[in-house]
Amino acid sequence: MSLNQKFNLNKIFKGLVSYAIECQDNAERYQPLNAPPWSEMRRQWINGILCGMAELNGEDLDSDYLERIDHCLDQTRRPFAAKPLPLNLQKYTIRCLSRYTAELELCNGDPREKLMQVYDLLDDMASHSRWSSLSNDLYPFMGYLEYALPRLTALQPIRFTRLLIGGEKGPNGTAYVSGTVNTPEQIKTTQLYVELSAQNPKVEKWPAICVTYFCGKSDSPIGVRDATEFDLKIMQMAGDRFLDMDGVHSAGYRELYLSATKGVSTMRILKVEPGQAPYEKEIPNTLESIQAEVGGGLFQPLYVGEGIVLCCNEEGKLNGMEPNRRLGDDIVCGPFFLVGDSESGEFVSLTDDQLALGMEAFAEPERFTGEEPELEPWMEFRVW
Repeated sequence: MSLNQKFNLNKIFKGLVSYAIECQDNAERYQPLNAPPWSEMRRQWINGILCGMAELNGEDLDSDYLERIDHCLDQTRRPFAAKPLPLNLQKYTIRCLSRYTAELELCNGDPREKLMQVYDLLDDMASHSRWSSLSNDLYPFMGYLEYALPRLTALQPIRFTRLLIGGEKGPNGTAYVSGTVNTPEQIKTTQLYVELSAQNPKVEKWPAICVTYFCGKSDSPIGVRDATEFDLKIMQMAGDRFLDMDGVHSAGYRELYLSATKGVSTMRILKVEPGQAPYEKEIPNTLESIQAEVGGGLFQPLYVGEGIVLCCNEEGKLNGMEPNRRLGDDIVCGPFFLVGDSESGEFVSLTDDQLALGMEAFAEPERFTGEEPELEPWMEFRVW
């Protein structure tokens, strides 16, 4: 190893691959359903770590690491057995991994993916008796990463909701979910609700508490993104202590009850009637309910932007319904409502942001003389 190199890759390669070889002769831990074999995961972790160290050394990434790993593993399947790595070399390997994570944290950018590779490998080591030892510094290092990963996640510009479903005296559970989740429809799509309701089919009503948070170095939620599955994995690993990390800010609270009635779901809409201020309403997600909200008969859905659909009476002008609001170059006649639009094309509840946008757009009731040329029975809608 030259003086300007941070890591002795040949020695570290020997330590990591020796561990993988030893695992071939030992019983593996429980294999999750539909997950890759532990041997394959171990192979990928080691390759990723070696490539990361090579990059920190300023070397060209050695693309044949996987090939070298596979060759060593294949050789040990031959009649001769591999010797266990001595404790001093175990300790050296783990200390090099510790120094690697320290170097990653000093680099620009987000090091969490690479740190998680190290943590997953350590967690795997802890399941094998030859490496699961207090004397090789494995557990103190794991403890450090169990703090560092959530700490770094709390500095990311992300938004999430801590969801609590169920009461103190009955079945309950908590989970972190991505984005702002605070409507019955959103909650019912979460894995937590699906599991609880399936395990407790006799429960008719579920209390739920939704607390939305945002993270980052700023005290403002401007510019945040919804948390990814990777972010949520780290939050779940930390549990409730994640909420106490520097950078985590509360942004909203809602408490509600979920009806476990099977069949028809409900959705939150913004109802707009002639001469009145708009108001929030929850209706069944059925054709009959939608028709009733626009005065009966045919309804016309119009996409108006920001994931919002405006539903109005298709024959409002023909039927002489009262003028309601201007929309672009035209006038909507009769009651209408705003509802969310899903990727599948189905109506869903409005989010808080969508509701606020609609409230602002249609806040003031409008007055019409009845002589406006736009009230002729044809309509051309534009996005607002």
